[in-house]
Formats: sequence, C-alpha cells, structure tokens
Amino acid sequence: MGDSRTSQPLLTERFGRAFLLADEVHRRQLRKGTSIPYIAHPMAVASLVLDYGGSEDAAIGALLHDAVEDSADGPAMDAAIRVRFGDHVADIVLACSDAVAIPGQPKPPWQARKAAYLEHLAQETRPDVLLVSACDKLHNARAINADFRAVGDDVWERFSPPDPTLHVWYYTSLAETYGSAIPERLRTDLQREVALMRSQARLDGHEQEEPSGTVADEDPPQSADHALLIRQFNQDMRAVYERAKTEAGYNATYFLGMLSEHGGLETAQRLLAAPHISDGFTALWEKKRLDLTVEAVVLRPEYVGLFTDEELDQARRRLAEFGYIPAGA
Repeated sequence: MGDSRTSQPLLTERFGRAFLLADEVHRRQLRKGTSIPYIAHPMAVASLVLDYGGSEDAAIGALLHDAVEDSADGPAMDAAIRVRFGDHVADIVLACSDAVAIPGQPKPPWQARKAAYLEHLAQETRPDVLLVSACDKLHNARAINADFRAVGDDVWERFSPPDPTLHVWYYTSLAETYGSAIPERLRTDLQREVALMRSQARLDGHEQEEPSGTVADEDPPQSADHALLIRQFNQDMRAVYERAKTEAGYNATYFLGMLSEHGGLETAQRLLAAPHISDGFTALWEKKRLDLTVEAVVLRPEYVGLFTDEELDQARRRLAEFGYIPAGA
C-alpha cells in the first residue's frame, strides 16, 4: 500500500502529552470484567474521533474524556487539563463526564447519573462535545456486543446494575438524543450497535419502556422523547436569537452567551425566575417583535410540558402586560 504523508504533522506534541496524562490517570484500571488495560478505551475513542473527522482538540478530549471521573481529584484534574491543553479541551472533557470525582465521596447512583447526563446531552450543541460523547458510547456499545458474543448473558453481571433492560434503555436514549447532531456515518454505526445490543438482550421487537422504580429513592430517568423535546427547544431558542438579529436588527450577545453556557432550557428558566424582564425583552418590545422573546417560545404548545405552572404564568403575565398574546397560548 502506498505511503501517504503530509508536509506538517496533523497531530502535534500536545496529543502525545495528552496520552501520557491519560495513561497516568488510568494506569491501574482494567476494562470491566476483563484483563484489558483501561487505557485501550480512551485510545479507541480518540481513534474513532479522528476517523469521523474530528480535530486534534477533539481527539485530545477523547483521550482525557474519563479523566475527571476516574482521577483521585476531579476538580484538580479539570484545572490541570485547562492549564495544559486549554479551555476548549477541558470543556469537552467536563461535558462528556457524568460525574466528577470528589475525594472521599462516592459517585451518585448509576441511574441518577445517566438520567442527568441525558438531560445535559439534550441541551448540548457543541459539535466536538457531541462527537467525543458519541464515539465514547459507540466504543462501549461495540465492546458490550463483542463480550456478549464471548460470554453471553454473563456480560451484564459486569455492570452495576446488571439489568440489561437499563443498559439498552440508556444506549437507545443516547442514540435518539444525538439524532442528526453527529456525523451521519457515526449515527448509523451507533444505531447499528444499539440494535444489536437490543437483539442480544432479547428486547428486539418489543417496546423499550423507560425504567422506573429500579433504583430506590430515585426519580425515573427522562424518556428519549423528552430529551429530544429539550433538544428541539434548545434549537428554537437559538433560532429566535438568529431571527432577532436578521429580522429585527437586535444582536442579543448576552442571551447567546447564556445559551452557550447553560443551554436553552436552563436559560429560559433563569430568565423566567428573574424579578424583572430582561433588556432583550425590552428591546424586542420596542421593535414590536415580542414573538421572538423567550417568553413566547416557552408558551408554544409543544413546549409547555417543559415548564412549571409558575413559569408559564410568569411568561403569560409578562407578555400580557405589554399587550401580546401568543397564538395557541
């Protein structure tokens, strides 16, 4: 086979330094139920990120994606990654973590962590975060399916909880939540592995119900449909920012920053909880475009289930005070 080369390396010494840090974090770990060094997993995830077109920062994030979960001190590791590799990489790692290791404290229960991660993922829009997250789940799904072929149902005993229904629910929800936000080839590959997992767990052809009551004292995790609704809400919040800019000549930079930091749902909740209307609301009222306010988006019929009665009442009061009643509200 011919040897292809570039004039400049596509991966710099930063990638090598990230590998050394990942090896330091995971050196004594093994993959669940195997004698495989754990470092094989972040290596595989980094390889997948590059295969699906990711940048060096995304690949470094993949190498370190479990570092704040598995190090002795998660906040200290997060700070170290920021110093050594920059905020972009550190933000990828933190966003791909379903827990941060706190010295002397156990991780939250599995079901609570996974439900919270799905909720976070539904609001996530950063391409590098979604790419690394999906590659992580793809490699895990492939490993589960390969191990099932080797040991059968015993593979589920490696997990806590060992109930295959929970794991199939989680991976099905992940695949649906990523939707079209990840590269098409990656989406297809993940969906294929999830379908195989369902089949091997003998859930293929049966409706996959959201687990409830499996873990004591926990709220049931949100459904994939709910997660997709949150993602759609987040997209519509971005859309009103763009429309305000192009149709009303109003560039809501502070609002955009809130969306980037908190996601659409939390941004709306924060604005509704504020004691006064926002500057953006006032600006859009002056431009006679209250249809582009957060309050108007919140009151769209498809989204009312995301908010409490108090939040909905607040949105209605604010709009009514300025003489605007949304259609269907």
